[in-house]
Amino acid sequence: PAQAVTVNTNGTLVPGTGNRYNGLVRPGEVPDSQAADVPNAGSPAVQSVPIADSRGIYDPQHLFMPRGSFAWSPGGDAKTSVRGGIGLYYDRPEGNLYFGLPNNPPFALSASYENGNLANPGGAAVPALAPWGSMQSVSTGFKIPRQWNWSLSLQRELPWWGLFGEIAYVGADGSNLMRRPDINLPSFADREANAAGPKYNTNYLRPYKGYADIQMGLSDASSSYNAAQVFLSKRRGDLTFTLNYTLGRSYDNGSGNFDNPADGPEDIDYYWGPSDFYRTHIFVGTWAYRLPFFKDNRGLLGQVLGGWEVSGITRYQTGAPLTVTGPTSIGGRR
Repeated sequence: PAQAVTVNTNGTLVPGTGNRYNGLVRPGEVPDSQAADVPNAGSPAVQSVPIADSRGIYDPQHLFMPRGSFAWSPGGDAKTSVRGGIGLYYDRPEGNLYFGLPNNPPFALSASYENGNLANPGGAAVPALAPWGSMQSVSTGFKIPRQWNWSLSLQRELPWWGLFGEIAYVGADGSNLMRRPDINLPSFADREANAAGPKYNTNYLRPYKGYADIQMGLSDASSSYNAAQVFLSKRRGDLTFTLNYTLGRSYDNGSGNFDNPADGPEDIDYYWGPSDFYRTHIFVGTWAYRLPFFKDNRGLLGQVLGGWEVSGITRYQTGAPLTVTGPTSIGGRR
């Protein structure tokens, strides 16, 4: 904080105050062979940013993933089976976690203005200094996302028409899931006071002075999934089919890697609710019918016209969760 720049109430910076790259680190020197591909690689601004203690995005982690399962056939007729299992699984975050980092200053420079115009964003003959534009970052305490999966099912070969049925309970619990909120968002209390007036520029209220929004990859989201599943299939005869029905419930506070970009990290509890991909009811049916024409003909006609099938897939499901949005007023009634 002692090196922070001074921000005016209109969001511009007081010239000559603080360090504009305050708080930034870089993983190391740009190799000579790559310098031509990295903007400003050898500039004094880049050299002024200290090298991080660790070159990695996050610390190496040794992960233990236990699995267990069982199968039991009661009655001895091999027509009924009870199955269950549980396992711990980890996700490997894709490169999008850090692809945006080379666009941060001082390698790439951008500024954040409010209430400007396209002809003159800075609003003066010599534009005032402004906070850096939107930045990407990754938490140094990042943990690998993980999920426990478990299931218990009863399967039975039915005595009619080659039918096979199954009922199952399936559950999952996720933790350390990734999201990307704005860690430089003013606190809710500051936003509420600012809405009541006098109204200052958002960049004046931000905790990390001299920066606009800082979207940081965090691993603090979680999820919960529970579902009952029913399955029926006909596996013999000219007509075969499968029928699948799922009654499920999926809740989380981060459905994707880039969720909550416009809200601060402390707002995560407000986001616990139905997952973006949550569908309460899902029915999927498939069928295939082997046409009877010329199926026993071994001649040329049978080779051309025999053995054909028609098939189809049908899917019905409830809609996505609805989030009602609209104008709001803080500190008053609308």
